[in-house]
Amino acid sequence: MAAPTVPDLTSITTEALKQSGISNPSSADLTRAQTYWMREVKAEIAMRLRNLKPMQKTAFLPTTIGKHRYSNPSDFGSQMNLTLMYGVHTGSAQSGAVGTITLAADEDVSEDFILGKYVLVTSGTGAASCSQVTAYSTSTKIATVTPNFETAPATSSGYMIVDTYYQLLQEPLWELDKVMSPTIKGLPTHYLPIGDSDDGEFILYPPPDKVYWLQMRYNVDLMNLDLASPLITTLYQKFENVFIQGVLVRALRGKDDVRYQAERVIYNGYL
Repeated sequence: MAAPTVPDLTSITTEALKQSGISNPSSADLTRAQTYWMREVKAEIAMRLRNLKPMQKTAFLPTTIGKHRYSNPSDFGSQMNLTLMYGVHTGSAQSGAVGTITLAADEDVSEDFILGKYVLVTSGTGAASCSQVTAYSTSTKIATVTPNFETAPATSSGYMIVDTYYQLLQEPLWELDKVMSPTIKGLPTHYLPIGDSDDGEFILYPPPDKVYWLQMRYNVDLMNLDLASPLITTLYQKFENVFIQGVLVRALRGKDDVRYQAERVIYNGYL
């Protein structure tokens, strides 16, 4: 038996409109459902998904010496935590694949030291991909990672073996006003979220005195997933019935259909 077709925006809205009584939805019907009704459904679902695992994501961001203001990822919804990462073993990879990275020929790290640690791709192909080392050969310099890198590193990709972590403390922005010299560089210990016109930013204090990496764990913004992340496909698969029911309810409301109240009760139950 063939695997079911993966649901998408068109299939979900088409099915919902058909269930509402529109057997052959026009392009105008689909446009309305996809542009307005799905946006309302996403907003309702987003309010209830803040602690759901598929909505949690990890991103890796490099710091710049002396710079204290950084933008959140484009699919950022809300903050969970921010951790500073650093390692003394760095280099340029000889080669790489989705599940391995061949460290520099002169890399002197031992097997005992590297096993269990994270290797972070810092530049070149695969930059900002990070995974845990589960096997290493000191003769071939090949490190096997689990899970696979999000993007495979390649020849000359920079890497860092992470051995130091500092979880940064969150403070409100006005706390920075109490600091007499907020631009003096040092090891960042705090971050202060600030708003802007799009996805928000944060300030590091003190400003970094060297290049560190930041591990940001956050909840994604469901309203931006179509533009910023393939995660929306996973949510369509997991919650296809919720999306269909949400659009169906709005289609019935628009037609003043007597089924609206009953279907709304079902939708609320799904939510």
